[in-house]
Amino acid sequence: MRTENNKEQDVRFFSAEFSDDMRHLLDGLIEHRGDLGQLGEDLEQLLRIAGVKASIDPILPNYYH
Repeated sequence: MRTENNKEQDVRFFSAEFSDDMRHLLDGLIEHRGDLGQLGEDLEQLLRIAGVKASIDPILPNYYH
C-alpha cells in the first residue's frame, strides 16, 4: 500500500501490519532459499528493494568512526 503526503516527500510503501507480514515472508524465503531456486531469489530481492528488512539482518550503526 503506497501512501503519499503532498507536504513532504515521505513515501511509505507498507502499513505496519502489512510490513510484519512481509518480514515473515522474507524470513521464510531466506530459510527455504535452497528449495525455491531463482523465483525465491527474485522475490527476496523485490522485498529488499521495497525496504523490507528480515528479522535476522544485522543492525548496523548509522555513523562512521
